[in-house]
Amino acid sequence: MRENPLTNDGTDLQSNNFGVITTDGTFESMISFCAQHTEAGVGLHWKQGFAFSEDKCKWWYLDIDLPIQYVRNKFTISENVINDGGGINTAVAGVGIPVVANMIQAFSQSDWLFGKVNNCCKLSKTGIADMEVKLGRQFVYTDQCMIAGYFGVLVPTSNSPCGQFIFEPVLGHGKHVGVMWGTEGGYEILSNCDDTWHFWLDYGCHAMYLFKHNEIRSFDLKNRPWSRYISVYANQAQAAQADSTGDVNVSKFLSTPGINVFTQCVQVTPGFQTNMTTALVFDHDCGFVGEVGYNLFFRQNECVQLNWTEGPAIKAAIGGGATNPVLDISDTPLLVPLFVPFANYSSSLINQADLDLQSAAHPTITTELLYFNLGYQWDNRCNPIYLGLGASYEFALKNYAVMNRWGIWGKFNVAF
Repeated sequence: MRENPLTNDGTDLQSNNFGVITTDGTFESMISFCAQHTEAGVGLHWKQGFAFSEDKCKWWYLDIDLPIQYVRNKFTISENVINDGGGINTAVAGVGIPVVANMIQAFSQSDWLFGKVNNCCKLSKTGIADMEVKLGRQFVYTDQCMIAGYFGVLVPTSNSPCGQFIFEPVLGHGKHVGVMWGTEGGYEILSNCDDTWHFWLDYGCHAMYLFKHNEIRSFDLKNRPWSRYISVYANQAQAAQADSTGDVNVSKFLSTPGINVFTQCVQVTPGFQTNMTTALVFDHDCGFVGEVGYNLFFRQNECVQLNWTEGPAIKAAIGGGATNPVLDISDTPLLVPLFVPFANYSSSLINQADLDLQSAAHPTITTELLYFNLGYQWDNRCNPIYLGLGASYEFALKNYAVMNRWGIWGKFNVAF
């Protein structure tokens, strides 16, 4: 981060855009971010069969999943201040311009309505994630083979992101309604002579389509990373105020934080995703069950739509109501025009074509997961019981949109 654009080599962010305005204008620091995600939950699952065939090998069933989930996210910023620039510029702060001393303060300032970093606290959310209701058909159920298929709906009972903080906790799929379909089954591939133990190859394929829903998202300008934080004039009236004021500090620094302008209610369509699992399962008559599996998850990139209202324009480095429509937040002054005068404000308006809505969309991802599970079942009871414990590790190669993560879980089933 650097404050003075005249010393910027184009590889740093100009800190003035974040409200870091110091006495001698030489502020410089290095920042880094760290994200942590923790989740826990309890899954309530009810499955009811009906319309059985005479041989009990085929039937219909209703399947309802109701997950209760706890999500805790922590997103922090670390900063090494190389030069504090002599501290806050009190002359600028004295005329009501929001001023902070460093980037940690910048990301928590009250003048930002969105895109902030809560460096002190972990953000958490507890509630019912999306409920799944499925109607299925068991096509085959024998001692050596099981095949079923289903169709269902996703009922949005979760929360939707509000955009105030980066990496806020969201349960479920952000209030998107969805439809789902899939198939599952298993085949016995090996057993001993007296049938006391068996090896099964199980599979499951679950697909879902999520429909359009309004969400709060932040976005950049095309080919200008981080530009969601660039200083802008919210409208021509604000630029006129900067142009006409007699106070040099108001004239130069009066602006609106870009994050307040480039965070909008947009229409988001997550689209298609699929989840495929293959597992090798061992079970013994004594009750022991062991499972090792592999999961592949794919999600297409989101489609984000916005009807932009023209009015804002990028503030030039000199302020005074002047604009610069091609300025980026790194502010390399030798490669772009210095300013467009206030009289030509309308020529600098940010239009729909300037917006990079893909920067507000979740990209296409493919993840892989390896897991194992050990359990014990009591099948000879009137109400069979199963207890299990498992662990997993999820990863994605060369995809920074995915957090590699490990997980552990316990499972308790009662059949009646």
